[in-house]
Amino acid sequence: MTWLRDFVRERRGLALGLVSALFLGTYIIRHLFISITPSISYRVLWLDDVHNARKGDYVVFRLDTRRLQGVPLPVDLKDEKGFIRAVKRLACDEGEVISHRGPRGRDIYCGNEFLGRVKERSHTGQMLRALRFEGVIPPGRAYMAADNMDSFDSRYFGLVDKRDFEYRAIGLF
Repeated sequence: MTWLRDFVRERRGLALGLVSALFLGTYIIRHLFISITPSISYRVLWLDDVHNARKGDYVVFRLDTRRLQGVPLPVDLKDEKGFIRAVKRLACDEGEVISHRGPRGRDIYCGNEFLGRVKERSHTGQMLRALRFEGVIPPGRAYMAADNMDSFDSRYFGLVDKRDFEYRAIGLF
């Protein structure tokens, strides 16, 4: 190991730079989230403390795949307990009111804000079960919306428990 000590002594600046780059690279990789679906407007997001999440923010959360109604995933992303990581916008928060309006009650609103129209079938023709919740969102729950109106969101998988929130996600590009 004397060669390493000699190398470090002779090239202290280079060694310090390499160690710094390693730590910085590790930090950056741990804070990036890559979205693989067109569900939201961003493909690369910066992960932040989930306690900073507010209505309108993107949130990375755990979602039980049994709530996906057979919607196929691009790749097998399930963990050992059958959960995936999803990212959506926190569109309606605890204490706010969800209501159904329009033809056959298929338009979902948070207060007076339109969140989306429930489709009866997926793009592959599969029947979809819609969220049937109406009223005040209970404490610790949230309605998560996609930016793309054809995406799978709380219109179909229902309210999300905030204990499943992992990160606030800031869209980069």
